[in-house]
Amino acid sequence: MKYFIIENGEQAGPFSIYEMADRGLNSDTLVWAEGMDNWTPAWQVDELKRFLYGRQQTATAAPVPPPVPKQVAEPQPQEQHDTQKRKRRGGCCAVFMWISLGIMGVVVMMLVATCPDRQAHKELIRENICKAVMKDVPDDNLLSRGLSMIGGSLVSSLIDPMLDQVLEYHNYILFSTTTVNYKGKDNTTSIGICNHVFTLDESEIADALKKGVGVQ
Repeated sequence: MKYFIIENGEQAGPFSIYEMADRGLNSDTLVWAEGMDNWTPAWQVDELKRFLYGRQQTATAAPVPPPVPKQVAEPQPQEQHDTQKRKRRGGCCAVFMWISLGIMGVVVMMLVATCPDRQAHKELIRENICKAVMKDVPDDNLLSRGLSMIGGSLVSSLIDPMLDQVLEYHNYILFSTTTVNYKGKDNTTSIGICNHVFTLDESEIADALKKGVGVQ
């Protein structure tokens, strides 16, 4: 429905409700439409009344939304770069650590598998003692060399029981040692690691063994 209105003391229209609203329609505006007897304030016309008061309720009683919840700020590009860099560094450290542990494990297994046994220590010590005993025997002729060989075999057969008696073997899993006890003190005679045995020189070994069996 369209209405005529009194605007600035003069008749204007006809207008639709929305056109009247654009022209400043209020509750006291006098309006007339077909079927009405007289000019009537807008607030007394049901259609306009609903429009006017509906607008007021919408304007005055509009629901107010709650505050926007705080959100975690999105990381800036530099922060993202630093975070990724830290993650990569942490990943590299973890890889390096596992590689190091793996290498250490392999090394430990190799040391355990190649730790020299008592026999290896005994053979090298016996060889060095024989050299020490026989080093002063002349070998300038065939007879001397023959006697030297016989004497070396004899010395070797005599040394074995002595070593069995005084030589103490110690296995420390990764390496091993032998000692000779003299006056309550252990004298180290050899150290073995990675299938290799390292001993004192011939004279020092001979001296340690003499002490072990009480030879003056």
